[in-house]
Amino acid sequence: MTGKFITFEGIDGAGKGSQIKLLYDHLTQEDFEVVQTREPGGTMYAEALRDFARDPSYIDREDLAELLVFEAARADHVGKLIGPSLKKGKIVVCDRYTDSSLTYQGYGRGMDLDLIRTLNEIATDGLEPDLTLLFDVELGNADPIDQAIFEQLGSEYMERVREGYLELARENPDRIEIVRRFPASTQEESIEKTFYNRTLPLVLDLLGS
Repeated sequence: MTGKFITFEGIDGAGKGSQIKLLYDHLTQEDFEVVQTREPGGTMYAEALRDFARDPSYIDREDLAELLVFEAARADHVGKLIGPSLKKGKIVVCDRYTDSSLTYQGYGRGMDLDLIRTLNEIATDGLEPDLTLLFDVELGNADPIDQAIFEQLGSEYMERVREGYLELARENPDRIEIVRRFPASTQEESIEKTFYNRTLPLVLDLLGS
């Protein structure tokens, strides 16, 4: 039995994390075998590269150098964790994947999209998600994020990233589903409504449940 690969994407502050936790808890309670992971990260080597990439001491770096670090982490992640888990029939739920490289380094920083696609293909050996949930939110409605990160990136950059995500969704309608928050009186209620009305039905449809 082949497993299912589900990725979560969106700008910083879009609310992916809370949805991932709810999905993991729900599926494990239903006795699915689930692997929850993230990019960059997921393996010892990839987590070390994540720490290196996020170290403010090395913030002054070439965009290509940063991209190659992320792709190296991705290659180890896919080879050591994602691929083997799928072969065992498990459901892999991943916070970010190749679409993040296309949007953040490509649309955001203006790197060549074809180059990024080629590096993604090499790093993943062509492994594509079965379903990508894109959590879309306008910048003014995004959750607060690390102030240093926001100041480093800037609102114009983040808007380019968001538009990049929406463009990818238009190009890949069979894989990418856009998820927008349900309005509610409290943030907690909005998170739950979004999960039960949008996130969970899309995943259960993929799983045939």
